[in-house]
Amino acid sequence: MKSSVSARLNLKVPLDVMEEIEKLSGPRQRNKFIVEAICEHIASIKREQLALLMKEGYLARSDESAELAKEFEPLDMEGLDAD
Repeated sequence: MKSSVSARLNLKVPLDVMEEIEKLSGPRQRNKFIVEAICEHIASIKREQLALLMKEGYLARSDESAELAKEFEPLDMEGLDAD
């Protein structure tokens, strides 16, 4: 999610969160750390939304899939009765 255009964002965070960011980000890397964390969270939310859409799509087509499976069942069973 790289962009050459940026915007300034003023955040208030709990002191303990700020201390953790400082420990984990390294010297003068706080901004990069926060941007990467936000980008990862955005990607996670988008994956969850996509999974939900896919689930809804599969459920909406489940009756159609069952009917199609019934239609082909005789062909699937063909040759299984052979002794």
